Amino acid sequence: MVKKNILRIFLIAISLIIIYIISEAGGIFSKSDEFIFEISRGASFNSIISDLKNEDIIHNSLLFKAYSRIMAGSKLSHIKAGKVIIDGKLSYHDLLTLLCSDNRYKETFSVTIPEGYNLAEIKNLLLEKKLI
Repeated sequence: MVKKNILRIFLIAISLIIIYIISEAGGIFSKSDEFIFEISRGASFNSIISDLKNEDIIHNSLLFKAYSRIMAGSKLSHIKAGKVIIDGKLSYHDLLTLLCSDNRYKETFSVTIPEGYNLAEIKNLLLEKKLI
């Protein structure tokens, strides 16, 4: 009887752990808002994971690191610097795909250059607007 109760408790605990891992890797606990996440040039994988955890994109850095090493392996060296738009509730797979892709956020702006401006005047205009 005692062995059956221990077995039941063990199975329940294992089930809860599996449910947590699946829900965490599936993005159920992720942020739901869209925002811009920046990866610094030369950032290590551990620092990227730390930043993801600090931004509340992932909740368990150890689980994300293990998942990444198992599922992405050598692709982890392909994480590119720059800004990415993270669109809420991504699974670990989708997040890794996004981080390794060339899809980077590029800020845009518009400038009206008056007719007849020469290069020096265009340069001054851009400097005034702090675009260069």
